[in-house]
Amino acid sequence: MAGPRRYGARVVGVSRSELFLSVAAPPATMDEALHIAAEHIALCPDDIWQGHKPYTLTGYAERLIGFSAWESWWD
Repeated sequence: MAGPRRYGARVVGVSRSELFLSVAAPPATMDEALHIAAEHIALCPDDIWQGHKPYTLTGYAERLIGFSAWESWWD
């Protein structure tokens, strides 16, 4: 995933089914956020299609703008 280098992401926690990242420079525009949201879906689709997060690429991308913590989970 190219996102961590571009956005200064660092792993701050990991378990058997979760990954937690601290993000130094989160996406500032919708274009950037859509790109990283697509990468997140490719890496971990459960993170977006299940649970409490938005069920659309656009909805998820909107939540990434300016947000300095990323969380992914899988079954």
